[in-house]
Amino acid sequence: MFRLPQAGALINRLGFNNEGLDALVSRVRSVQLGALLGINLGKNADTPIERAGDDYAQGLATVYPYARYVTINVSSPNTARGCERCRAQPNWTRCWRAWRASARALQTGTGGACRSR
Repeated sequence: MFRLPQAGALINRLGFNNEGLDALVSRVRSVQLGALLGINLGKNADTPIERAGDDYAQGLATVYPYARYVTINVSSPNTARGCERCRAQPNWTRCWRAWRASARALQTGTGGACRSR
């Protein structure tokens, strides 16, 4: 989100309509950020709910080198076939287990959850 004071406008770019992980990583690599970067992940619209955990795990592995923190969005009622279905059991358990397995593997590879930049 950011403001355009001269236009009296507020720009919200928090939605899921985007060009995907590769485009995000490309943009992040091309700029020098002077702040912490947090990335919010959701499952792909065309991914079956049973495979949502795979999307979250792959997303985490892709953005891990660039983000200071990563969130998973399991509440997006405004998207077609929204990821909010991930909140229902057993979907939530599958998503959480895939996410944690990916996070643990990544943390082990960097020496722990706290990492310096």
